[in-house]
Amino acid sequence: MCQWISQGHLDVVAASLEVLKRHLQPQRAYDALVRDASHKAHVEAFFVDLPADLQRQVRAWLDERGFTALEVVTRARRRRP
Repeated sequence: MCQWISQGHLDVVAASLEVLKRHLQPQRAYDALVRDASHKAHVEAFFVDLPADLQRQVRAWLDERGFTALEVVTRARRRRP
């Protein structure tokens, strides 16, 4: 995804985020994702790579739905292994 951003393909990044949000919309899909540590980690890694405005947008969307188990960590706050 970083390559999409560096090449200015933010429309593709935003569209990918919208597909993910539609997938997570049903509570059962969200619940299944957060129960699977690997899938949860991949989604959170996707959030880290988002531009700041999309990070704010996804955090607000998650908060509106009470989807608090997913973290939107900014690059500055990214945890190092």
